[in-house]
Amino acid sequence: MEVCNEEQKNHNYNLLNMSVKIQNFKLHLLFILFLSIAIGVQGQTKQEGIDKNFFPFSVWYSGGKARAPMLSEITTKSEQEWRTDLRQIKDLGFNTVRTWVEWAACEPEPGKYNFANLHLLMRLANEVGLKVFIQIYVDSAPDWVAQNYPYALFEAQSGDKVHPPIGTRSLYR
Repeated sequence: MEVCNEEQKNHNYNLLNMSVKIQNFKLHLLFILFLSIAIGVQGQTKQEGIDKNFFPFSVWYSGGKARAPMLSEITTKSEQEWRTDLRQIKDLGFNTVRTWVEWAACEPEPGKYNFANLHLLMRLANEVGLKVFIQIYVDSAPDWVAQNYPYALFEAQSGDKVHPPIGTRSLYR
């Protein structure tokens, strides 16, 4: 029988705790995915003559910021600007926009979620008749992951830990 020291117990507890947090985050993202499908289905039932053989013709959209495809933070002008952008996208013949949901932006503190920008994009896209593809970018772990779970850092081939620059909000950016 092996004897576990306190450090091993803490390490195992931290691994389990991180696993639970990741599962919780995945469940939130799954909820958003189902929400986006539900909104899309609602939009389809309101329109007549929907082509059942829908083929997405999409463009990346991130709320107007240059660093696509991550969603921009919401400002006082976001709703008006995004609606205009999305109408122009629709007018150009696209039927879908794509965006990324970034872990570092959506969970800046453990257990505190912020999907306001995704909700706004979903609502406005539905309003103008666009569908939304949501891609999940889990490689952008928030700073608190490195602080709370240092064993979660990337390791170089040499075994050295790769630390994010202080204040970058993400381990992997």
